[in-house]
Amino acid sequence: PLFRSGQQRAMERENEERLLAQFCSEDGEKSGLPFDLPLDLPVDKLQSLCNAVLANDEPVPYLLFVNGVEVSGSIREALKESTSTEKLLEIVYQPQRS
Repeated sequence: PLFRSGQQRAMERENEERLLAQFCSEDGEKSGLPFDLPLDLPVDKLQSLCNAVLANDEPVPYLLFVNGVEVSGSIREALKESTSTEKLLEIVYQPQRS
């Protein structure tokens, strides 16, 4: 349906797969607290979230990695290329070089 009720949207959120994640620098320094993350969150939203966690005044473009695999679409897509079963997913960020 084109329009969904609030209850339908809530049920969809409950059914979407989520995991516990935390941002880390290239040096392994953890940033912020672990947070609940939907697996299908697109990389642009993940970059915005990273900037918010790092309290950047101006948005910084980041490359994001999970288990050594660059996130170019969603976390789910990056995890397909990885075999890790960690409880806490570390998302490594590194500023994009221009």
